[in-house]
Amino acid sequence: MKKNLFTTIVLILIFLGSCLKSDKNNPKSIIEKDPVVTPLPTIDEIIKNGIPVNSLGYIIPDDSLKYVNGISYDFDSFYVIKGEIKEGDAITNILKEYHVSSRDIYELKKLKNIFDIGNIQIEKKYTIICSKDSNKAKCFVYHKSKIEYFVCDFRDTISVRKEEKEKTIKTNIISGTIQQGGGLWYSISKQLGEAKAPPLVDILANNIYGWSIDFFQIQPNDSFIVYFEEEYVGKEYVGIGKVFAASFTHKGKTINAFRFQENERVLLIILMKKEII
Repeated sequence: MKKNLFTTIVLILIFLGSCLKSDKNNPKSIIEKDPVVTPLPTIDEIIKNGIPVNSLGYIIPDDSLKYVNGISYDFDSFYVIKGEIKEGDAITNILKEYHVSSRDIYELKKLKNIFDIGNIQIEKKYTIICSKDSNKAKCFVYHKSKIEYFVCDFRDTISVRKEEKEKTIKTNIISGTIQQGGGLWYSISKQLGEAKAPPLVDILANNIYGWSIDFFQIQPNDSFIVYFEEEYVGKEYVGIGKVFAASFTHKGKTINAFRFQENERVLLIILMKKEII
């Protein structure tokens, strides 16, 4: 009886295995999903977000070409050129290179109360979006900083506008003690890195404690705590935001500074907790 039961179970397992195998070999049994087609970005999306990357759901075209003044990216009805202002460059000459007429440039100069195209700096980035049909610039974007930029738009009526990229704010709190042979910059840069340290040191030394502490005279065992904002565009760090509170102990004397009087108690508790930790 047991032998017959065992034989029956084995036969059932063999049958089920053959069914599964036949399903795998049968293309009708495989559910095919429609491919996801991600549309290419529009001109306004490129102006706002920059050249598309995977994190935005787009892919940079493979046929990007290097140009003398930058890199060109090819899209369906237009192409995008990214460049950098060099010594001796003028926006008027750059625009003429991309077939913007002298009349349009003259109209653009009238809008200098928004953006003076004669007042530019070397090493600043710019973006030009050109029509494939005429090779004429549709838009010229001057990146004044990592956050602020100006758009010269030639698509309909000539216009200029100032824009800012969307920032993400993260709060941070750091504390440290001045070591022998080091200084405030050295102590902060060990925690934040060399890119973030200078602006925070400048705020502390010149804006907050400029009249209270001589930072050329700080000594070993002086200590500090700072509660502040860091600004990001996407994942890129772009600067220090507000400093909400700071506490600096110099020669045994502690000086507290708070951005808002009404938040003093809350910020003091935050600083005390950090000091305890």
